Formats: sequence, structure tokens, C-alpha cells
Amino acid sequence: MTNEINELIKEVGGMAVQSVPSNDWICIKLIRRRISTYGEFNVLYFGTWGDEPKQTGMKDKHLPAGKRTHNTLDALRKLMYDQDPPLGAWYTCVMTLSNENDFDVKFDYENKPEWEHQPVEEEYAEDFKQFPRKSENIPSWLMPILNTFREKYLFVFDDL
Repeated sequence: MTNEINELIKEVGGMAVQSVPSNDWICIKLIRRRISTYGEFNVLYFGTWGDEPKQTGMKDKHLPAGKRTHNTLDALRKLMYDQDPPLGAWYTCVMTLSNENDFDVKFDYENKPEWEHQPVEEEYAEDFKQFPRKSENIPSWLMPILNTFREKYLFVFDDL
């Protein structure tokens, strides 16, 4: 990963630590699901109180809109796509931070996001139009959706 990507990841992680309203947290998990114009963002934290996580928001409202956490993660998604277009853009990013300074980031390019509220299928076609990928990198669940909108968007596969 480039320095720019690493800096964005650190920025988001630092903001997450500042946003947890409790000192007894053990682990923070940020989850960003994104396609086209639809996205969901969750911040969960786990602590000494037991296995059930608590949910919080990010304390980033004082920042300009483009610098808020969900927008920073969207910029990260685009930056990562620009580095490797044939792979496509990730659908889900999960960042996990521990109070012992352990840090893990996973990007899911293959699986349909586990949405809290399902977007309309055309959002997937819009996302593919914005972030096309090679046929071999199109998940099997996505191809029927793309075929539904193939004529509208004039999709041509393997043109990367």
C-alpha cells in the first residue's frame, strides 16, 4: 500500500479512538459498506462489560464534509481502485483497533455487503459503471444484476 493509503487508514483509526465515549474499551470495529451512491457506516466498540458491543458515532462533525470519516473511507476506496482497476473497488472495509495498539484492516472485494437496509439493485450497476473490473474479478452474485442493466449501461466486460 502507498503512503497515501496508509495515512488515510491511520487518520480514520485515530478518529475512531477519539470517538469512543468510554475509557474501558478493549476493541473498536469500524465497518464501511459502499456501492455507488449508497453506503452504511458503523462504529462498534467492545469493552470490559462483556461480549455485547456498543455503537457510537464518529466525533468528526467539526471537520469539513470531505474530511469526515465516511468520506475519507470513500476516498480510500477510490484511491485503492485507481491503483488496481482490474480488481475493482472493495464493497466492505472492516477496521479493527485494540487498546493494545493492534490494528487490522480487511477489504472485501468479493462478497455482497451485509446491509442493514438493502439498496436497489441498480446501485450495483452504477457502482460497476464507476469501478469496472475484469470479468474474472466479477463475483458470481453480481453478474446477474449486471446482466439486468447491461443494455442501459452498455456494459462491455474484459475491456480493462
